[in-house]
Amino acid sequence: LNTTEHEVVIGSKVAEILKLNETFESAHGLDKDGEKHDHGFKVVGILKPNGSVVDKLIITNLESIWELHGGHETPDQEKEISSGLISFRSPLGLMTLPKNINANTNMMAALPAIEANRLFELMGQFLDLLKYLAWAIIVISGISVFVTLYNALLDRKYEIALLLSLGAKRLQVFLILLGEGIILCIAGFALGFLLSRIFLIFGQKIFGKQLSNFVTDYRILTDEIYVLALALFVGIFAALLPSIGVYKVKITETLANE
Repeated sequence: LNTTEHEVVIGSKVAEILKLNETFESAHGLDKDGEKHDHGFKVVGILKPNGSVVDKLIITNLESIWELHGGHETPDQEKEISSGLISFRSPLGLMTLPKNINANTNMMAALPAIEANRLFELMGQFLDLLKYLAWAIIVISGISVFVTLYNALLDRKYEIALLLSLGAKRLQVFLILLGEGIILCIAGFALGFLLSRIFLIFGQKIFGKQLSNFVTDYRILTDEIYVLALALFVGIFAALLPSIGVYKVKITETLANE
């Protein structure tokens, strides 16, 4: 979409503030009372959202910007472009052009993917700490399931002995206790999944306007399926040992003592 002088096209995020055919004045700095330009701009188009930085841009032609700063009196050789956003038609341009710009010119090319990787490298130790913390939580959860079911076995010895005396098979009682451990793990996973989506929804409302690529997909992820499988494994393993105690319950002695 071509823009003419004093006309702008805005991204979808900007459209939450400015509307089609609305006019505004540009100014220097972030202060609302900063120096304003005499020339105004009119919104003539709104771009479809694409999850990139374009969603947050106000786009106009260079002639409009130069005219704001006395472009008619400024010689062409003194008109400068301080920054630019480039899209590549092929991966080859993405790999070669930024390197050539940084090596052979006084300009600087920055690739978002590379800069993001550098940021993650700086945060690597913190992310590793979070991973270790997650594994520690899994281990503690498994121990918690084990302790809960073991205490339940001790507290319910009389009930178990009574069930066995009424004809229940030890395998049936064993499966009941094992099922409790599995249900605890599934319930914990479901609660964690629900809380994560609630935080994402609130995060979208709080940070969505500042972060154009904020996560908006609330479906279950493949990694979360792996977490569920791991939770079931930990739950079964933690519940297995206490459940085996069913086979050690002495019916007559337990009913007499309890």
